[in-house]
Amino acid sequence: MNKQGYLFFASMVEYKFKKHCSVILNGENLLDYRQSKSEKLFTGSISNPRFNTLWAPIDGKVINLCLKLSL
Repeated sequence: MNKQGYLFFASMVEYKFKKHCSVILNGENLLDYRQSKSEKLFTGSISNPRFNTLWAPIDGKVINLCLKLSL
């Protein structure tokens, strides 16, 4: 098991373009670090898998865009 340290970078930006309306851009794991890049997530066969402990993100970059309306 390789539990090394890693950097996790996330950011959120909000732009208000009217009194009750804004756009939000959110990004997570922007450095694209994944546990699968340093070790396998499971070993064994498909019919009898053995899963390793998760200690880092398993997804890559995640980016969301949101339209926020305030009533």
